[in-house]
Amino acid sequence: VDGAPPPPPNVNQEIAVASATPDYFKAIGAPLKRGRLFTDFDQPKSAPVALLNEAAVRHWFPGQDPIGKRVLSGGPREVVGIVGDVLQRTPGQPAAPQMFLPYTQRTGRSVRVIVRAQGDPLTLAPSVREQIRALDELKEMAAKYGFDISGPATTAREAVQWLYFGYLASVKRRHEGMQIAV
Repeated sequence: VDGAPPPPPNVNQEIAVASATPDYFKAIGAPLKRGRLFTDFDQPKSAPVALLNEAAVRHWFPGQDPIGKRVLSGGPREVVGIVGDVLQRTPGQPAAPQMFLPYTQRTGRSVRVIVRAQGDPLTLAPSVREQIRALDELKEMAAKYGFDISGPATTAREAVQWLYFGYLASVKRRHEGMQIAV
């Protein structure tokens, strides 16, 4: 916690940190308890922000409201929201303290895909794999033109360029389908 005295030696100073997109919490069913969730306006050049789960609030801010306070993760970040605890480990174990950073504000990002489904989610696995493969192909095609589309567009011009690459990929896929049919 920025500006706070160091915790006593018996307090674990580590916290799990994860990147999240604006719709992540809706997908996993984690309710917003206070403040706000991430938005498309949380970009690399905007003010660094963070969300905490309730376990992190109990651990790091007992009896306090952390909204508006600063935490340290790659520099100071303002806590803008608190989300409900979601059990992500062994059933029966309490939720661990966790801090979430906007995907767009974190360097060295890895990607995990979260899919919320009705019924058996494994029935969606082939479709999800196909979509990820198509995105990888789209990223490779854009790279041939000197563009890195691995993150969200940060300007209107980039948004139009990314959209155009999507259009080119769909035309290419339709053309390949016609070649196979012939």
